[in-house]
Amino acid sequence: MSKKKKSPRAPAPHRHADDDEPGGIVAAVPRFVSHLGLERGLSEHTLDAYQRDVTRFVGGLRPTAKADPGSIQEVDVFEFVVAERRRDMNPRSVRRSLAAVRTFFRFLVLEGTIDENPARFLETPQIGKTLPFVLDQSQTERLLDATKDASSRYPLRDRALLETIYASGLRVSEAINLKLGGILWNHGILRCFGKGAKERLVPISKTALAAIREYIDNERP
Repeated sequence: MSKKKKSPRAPAPHRHADDDEPGGIVAAVPRFVSHLGLERGLSEHTLDAYQRDVTRFVGGLRPTAKADPGSIQEVDVFEFVVAERRRDMNPRSVRRSLAAVRTFFRFLVLEGTIDENPARFLETPQIGKTLPFVLDQSQTERLLDATKDASSRYPLRDRALLETIYASGLRVSEAINLKLGGILWNHGILRCFGKGAKERLVPISKTALAAIREYIDNERP
């Protein structure tokens, strides 16, 4: 009897190592997002932001790094940060993206996928500080003069407040909480309380003191 020939087995479909390999980094992204949702109770909006940032990072990795997360190095994360800046992202968004990637790597360490976080020593991009807008002298004078024509019930009070803020650089919250006992008339000093209830002693001009005195004498209830 002749033996039946076995029909050739169809070749298995080709799979990329980073598609659904248990150790691949792509497969770790949904586990990471689920972990954030369960352990931290983050909102859907925040989870979506984490997922977008991490997915962009993973998408830019070389195939070998996707297949073997342990081979990812600090330079890979640095190149991601550079790519984010080239996308014209503002510094705050780049900081957020890097924070998401760092958190992702901490998760991979936690679950034993990698031994150490390659982004742990990478410096966070600095956010440039913008100078506050300030009024020039003519604008300040127009603001002070406007109190004379305003329909306020207490124009002298308004002028005294503006003069005090202008002369002493007080925060609005400090100015509205000033007490008469905090005015050291003879020394030209104000005692006020700033952030954290910390006491501050600040100088005040004679013009501002005169405006306060006029308010007290002629308008204060």
